[in-house]
Amino acid sequence: MIAGLGHAMRGDAETGIELCERALELSPDDYETAYVLVCLGRACWEAGDIVRAVTALEQAVQLADQRRSLQFRAYFRTMLGEAYLLNGEINKAAGAVGKALETSTTVQFPLGVGLSKLLLGRVAQAHGNLVEANQHLNEALRIFTSLGARFEEGRTHLGLAALAHAEGHREAVGTQLKEAHDLFTSLLVPKYVEQTERLSEQFGVSLSEAPAR
Repeated sequence: MIAGLGHAMRGDAETGIELCERALELSPDDYETAYVLVCLGRACWEAGDIVRAVTALEQAVQLADQRRSLQFRAYFRTMLGEAYLLNGEINKAAGAVGKALETSTTVQFPLGVGLSKLLLGRVAQAHGNLVEANQHLNEALRIFTSLGARFEEGRTHLGLAALAHAEGHREAVGTQLKEAHDLFTSLLVPKYVEQTERLSEQFGVSLSEAPAR
């Protein structure tokens, strides 16, 4: 399961899916199956198979509600919410992340709050609420920075870059992408390094010219 997730996050999604499928076959009970399904769902969305990702993550949430802790239930729902968003189901994404944020806040699960805020920012931007999106994304970045959650920091910088592009703030786009690129490079996640470089081309900014913060 962990090997599968690692392969998927680094860009070898097909191997990641195969390993997660094998983990699913070996899973001894529903408690473990819930987590394997989350990893399989993540591997599927990294491979671009969003429909299968949604199916796996919906199953994971159903099992987690029966077997897993409140923290895991919240975490799994943020994953499902992101899959919904990638699948164009914005209202479903908002519903899932709303429940996740409520649970994470209640049980004082800061990583869950940060993940929820990251997704809420993207949902708000999808609805055209750029001010609200900026607030959520910056709150997410503050939480991830305080926790040392560097990968999620990088993903949040990507969200802030997309938001800055939508607002027409070219210099901020470059700054956010440079922050993300540096983080993903240091974390050795080539898929996300390449994604950041593609975004810099798409947004028409140069990473080498972006001012450092």
